Amino acid sequence: MSHRIYNMTFPSVFKALIAKAERKGKTRQDVLDVTSWLTGYDLETIEKFMESTEPIKDSSVAKYALLFLKNKIGLV
Repeated sequence: MSHRIYNMTFPSVFKALIAKAERKGKTRQDVLDVTSWLTGYDLETIEKFMESTEPIKDSSVAKYALLFLKNKIGLV
């Protein structure tokens, strides 16, 4: 995993993702719903990841969410 995004924390990437989704007319809740659907984590668990300080390369929810968002809907 050599892309610089993998060394960023989940909260920093997720906040940028929400900002991008909002620029495209979506809401924070839309991003949370897609992430929840994609990973199977409930919203409370995703919110706990928002407090994480570990890099994405060590975060399972981030790996699945970013892969989906990049390949399927072009948000990343």
